Amino acid sequence: MNESIMLAWLQDVVLTYTNAEPAALILDQYSSHFTEPVLELAERLRIQIILVPAGQTSTLQPLDVGINGPMLKLRQKIWREKKQYNPAASDSWQAAVVRAQVTYERLNSATISQSFVKTYLID
Repeated sequence: MNESIMLAWLQDVVLTYTNAEPAALILDQYSSHFTEPVLELAERLRIQIILVPAGQTSTLQPLDVGINGPMLKLRQKIWREKKQYNPAASDSWQAAVVRAQVTYERLNSATISQSFVKTYLID
């Protein structure tokens, strides 16, 4: 992630969902999330950026804890297995998207619900 990717993501992805209606976006403290151009674009798009305090991801971002982290580990495992089977294999954007889709398809509603329970956002 860098500033230009963040700007493009706000414009091309987030705006698609908000249609310039007021919205909130919860972000961690990664530096590219809070550059002046990013904050200016968010304001023009009527997006309120909410900062997750350092060290609070596990409390305030349940999908990072229960979904994104495990999905990342599984994507990495799939890649390692591919490289072990074929050491000369190269990676591509398409292969990365396929790995993401495979891991996403392995999710179930119980896993997602449990991530919210784990972070005490639901009982």
